[in-house]
Amino acid sequence: MAGAAASGGYYISTFANKIVAEPSTLTGSIGVTGLGVHAERLFKKLHINWSEIKYGEHSDLGSLSRKPTEEETEMMRSMTETFYKKFVTVCATGRKMPYEDIDKIAQGRVWTGNQAIKNGLIDELGGLNKAVEVMKQEAKIKGDINLVEYQTNTNSLEIAIGFGAQTLSQSSQLPAELGILQDIVQTWNQYKDEKCLMLTPFDLTQWDK
Repeated sequence: MAGAAASGGYYISTFANKIVAEPSTLTGSIGVTGLGVHAERLFKKLHINWSEIKYGEHSDLGSLSRKPTEEETEMMRSMTETFYKKFVTVCATGRKMPYEDIDKIAQGRVWTGNQAIKNGLIDELGGLNKAVEVMKQEAKIKGDINLVEYQTNTNSLEIAIGFGAQTLSQSSQLPAELGILQDIVQTWNQYKDEKCLMLTPFDLTQWDK
């Protein structure tokens, strides 16, 4: 872990065989926040009125047009606490520590690497070279190794669209449920090399089937 591995960054690290962090790495932040926003007073000042049609007492929970009730606030608090307990449980299991010990150093607190090694959140201090050394020990690898760096291709969207355009030509014979993919490609092709933002409210669940 380098500059920071807090909250979600620490969550995905916790089941590692060994965690290596630099002395100044910001780590931990084992906590959950819940945020709700409503603009009831603002809408009144702007003379904006809302009418809602809903099925279920709390189906409009989180609506901007009204303040949540005390019951709904308690529901949100309960959900936030549930997520927090899950987070702590995951960290406790991954680090093989009692729940209570993780809870004491959690509560959303952020620690440096120097502090994290003392409270059990990481195993060793060091940079990338140290991490590679530890990895070789864990994997029982002897001798030199070559690290290969993978990164997201900035042209990934262009490649995906290009592949789709070739595969889904107008003459393609597709099952009826996949016909919508042809519509997407044909619409995209209208823009060709222009820079654009396409919002696609399409159901692509059939793609993986």
